[in-house]
Amino acid sequence: MSQFAEQEKALLHILEAIGTTNKFCVEFGARDGVCDSNTLVLRERGWECLLFDNVCHNETINLYKHSVTPQNINDLFARYDVPTELDFLSIDIDGMDYYVWEALEYQPRVVEIEANINLPPDVSLAIKPDNDFCWTPNSTYAGASPLALYNLGRRKGYKLVAMPACDMLFVRNDCDYPEKTLEQLFTKPFVLPGQRAPRDKWQNFEWQEV
Repeated sequence: MSQFAEQEKALLHILEAIGTTNKFCVEFGARDGVCDSNTLVLRERGWECLLFDNVCHNETINLYKHSVTPQNINDLFARYDVPTELDFLSIDIDGMDYYVWEALEYQPRVVEIEANINLPPDVSLAIKPDNDFCWTPNSTYAGASPLALYNLGRRKGYKLVAMPACDMLFVRNDCDYPEKTLEQLFTKPFVLPGQRAPRDKWQNFEWQEV
């Protein structure tokens, strides 16, 4: 199941509202395809799912070991015959998430992408581009800020519709679903389960303005 139950609930509600076309989804940062998977709930409903992870490989569930980068993302999609307008894409690689979505030429109808919710709502920042980046657990240096992803989504023709936990859910503009503003969904760094207060050490790192 997904990392947080509200992510799964929000995704299913969106898909029920806008319908589906090909029931094809892609997830990268999929781990073993079960633990914290954002697509397991769809696979259990008969969707065709393609999974990428830089450690795990299991062809029985279409999970392939690849390090996804801005330079190879479109080639990987072509290699595995991903439809141009797949129904759902999940991006959670704790690193180059922003740049990979920015480089993607395909047009998923729904995109779920993890945001760095340690960053405040008024900064548009991402990690510095580095294909060899590896997130250090508990570090605040990862991914991109909610504002950076919100602005990127708008440039790519998407509207923000939900923000369950640390993920942002975007729907393509041609799909009929009510839009939310970032201010409605994110006003300050969240406190995740097990944390006493928002982590404030993000200023210790060198970020890229995007």
